[in-house]
Amino acid sequence: MSATVRRMNAPDPSPGGLARIVLAGLTVGLMTLTSCADDGGEREDAAGDPTSSSAPTDSASGASTPPEETESVDAVPEAPGRSGLLRGLDPARTPDEKAVTDTWFRYWTQLTRMYTRVEVDRDAFARLARGDAFSGPVGYVERMRAAGTSNRGGSIASVEKVAVTGDTAVVTGCQRSDLVEQDADGNAVEAPTLFVRTRESLQRQGDRWIVVEHDVLSTMTECDYR
Repeated sequence: MSATVRRMNAPDPSPGGLARIVLAGLTVGLMTLTSCADDGGEREDAAGDPTSSSAPTDSASGASTPPEETESVDAVPEAPGRSGLLRGLDPARTPDEKAVTDTWFRYWTQLTRMYTRVEVDRDAFARLARGDAFSGPVGYVERMRAAGTSNRGGSIASVEKVAVTGDTAVVTGCQRSDLVEQDADGNAVEAPTLFVRTRESLQRQGDRWIVVEHDVLSTMTECDYR
């Protein structure tokens, strides 16, 4: 993929790892995110489809799954953990910037929870995203469920830059990822993409921020995550 900004309207089958997750799961219109259940599961606050007032809480079981949290670390490690998201660099200084980057981290946390568990808590996810930023990842989970695959591995998510202008914000992020899609026997169906650089657009709605757009800037080119 070109290092220039690419607008995503359909899955690209060529990249592996996190890049494939990003391209398959998101349409432009924002790793790793969450700890899976085998790690004891962190918690995150997040909640129905913003386009529907009566969206189901969980597309897989009908039961609401516990919210999850990003795991913070004092010093960003060189490599991700075995699973889940490690929260890396965050240059936010003002209250608005901190609120924006917190939403950004929670969005990515929710995505990997969805991708590793192959289930969607629609109520939680709808508190973080709308439009294609909501429907794209949900569609990716549905495709994985049909194929009998899931994601395994860990990632480090870092914010390179955050800019807030009134009720809009832009976050440039770097993901260092070992996340990979596997079949039911634990065999990898793709190679991991070690680095993914992204740009997410957010809008303020009431007292919270919502992810509304996602651009992939580059893949497999080292970016600043620590």
